[in-house]
Amino acid sequence: MVLSIERFVGKVAVVTGASAGIGAAIATQLVENGLIVIGIARRIELIEQKVAELCEHKGKLYAYKADLSKEEEIVEAFKWIEENVGPVHILVNNAGSSKDTTLYDGDTNAWRSVLDLNILTLCIATREAIKSMRNNDINGHIIHINSIFGHRVPTLVGLNIYSASKFAVTALTETLRQELNSIGSKIKVTSVSPGLVQSELTTQNPDPDKRAYYESAPILRPEDIADGVVYALSTPEDVQKLKRRAHFANVVIDQIDLHMQVQNRVQKHETQLHGKVNQKGEPDKVQVVENKSPVAKIFIKDLNAEKKVFFVAENRQENYNHEGEKAQEI
Repeated sequence: MVLSIERFVGKVAVVTGASAGIGAAIATQLVENGLIVIGIARRIELIEQKVAELCEHKGKLYAYKADLSKEEEIVEAFKWIEENVGPVHILVNNAGSSKDTTLYDGDTNAWRSVLDLNILTLCIATREAIKSMRNNDINGHIIHINSIFGHRVPTLVGLNIYSASKFAVTALTETLRQELNSIGSKIKVTSVSPGLVQSELTTQNPDPDKRAYYESAPILRPEDIADGVVYALSTPEDVQKLKRRAHFANVVIDQIDLHMQVQNRVQKHETQLHGKVNQKGEPDKVQVVENKSPVAKIFIKDLNAEKKVFFVAENRQENYNHEGEKAQEI
C-alpha cells in the first residue's frame, strides 16, 4: 500500500516552534507535500527565510510571530489563521523548552518556563485547533512532538522538569484521545517521541561534557522526525487501535517512538505477534517493513482481505488486554 497525505493538500497545518530544528523540518516537508502551513514562533525572521526558500513548492508557508508562553497570543494566532487562511486541519505541537537544572537547588522560574511551554502551551494550542476543527466539521489531526524521556526517566542529570513535562504530554495524548472518543469525534491524536536530535542544544551546548556526550551518542536529524509526522498523517482515516497483552505492551498507530531502541524491541517481540488471532479467528499475518526514517519499524497487520491496519511499536504497560487470548478492538 502506498501511503500519501494527498487528502491534506491545500489544507491548513499549524506548526508551533517552526523557526528552527524539528519545527522547521516539519513545516518544510508539509509545504513540499502541498499543504498551507502557518509556522508560529518568536524568531519570525527565520521562518520568513523559509518562506522565500519554499516559494517554488506547491504548498505555501506563512510566518506568524507570537510568544507561545502567553495564552492571549496563542488565541489571537488561531483567530488570525481562521479569518485569513482557513480552518485548521492539522496541528503540530512542536514548541518546547528544556532548562539544565537540579531539583535540590534549581531556579523556580526556570522550572515554570519549561512547564508552561511544554504543557500549557500545548494544551491551549490543542484546544484552539480542536475548536476550529469541530466548528468546521473537520476530522483533523493533532500531533504532539513528545520525547523518549516522556516514557522513561533520563540518566542525564539536569533533565528533571523536562522529563516530567514530557511524561505529562504522554498522559495528555491518551486523555485527549479518550475525551474525543467520548463525544464521537474522529479527530486523530498522535504522539511522536524522538530520542536525541540534532539541534542548537546538541551542537552549541556550553557544557563540554554534555557536548562530548551529544557528539558521541546516536543522533537523529530533524528530518527524521518530520518523516515520522508525514507517516502519521499518511495513515488511513479508518485506522483502528487494538489492545494487546501486557508482556508486549500497547501497540497503536497513534504512538510513534523514534528512539533507536525501537528496532531491538521490534525484533524481540516479532514472534509474539504471530501468536495473536484476527477477527476471523485465524493467525495474524504480521510483516515488519522499514519506514522512510531508518530508526523506526512499522508493523503492518492484516485484519481481513479488504482492510489493513497500521501500527507502530510503543513500549507502554498501561491499557493492555487482561483477557490475553485475542486482540480486542477499542
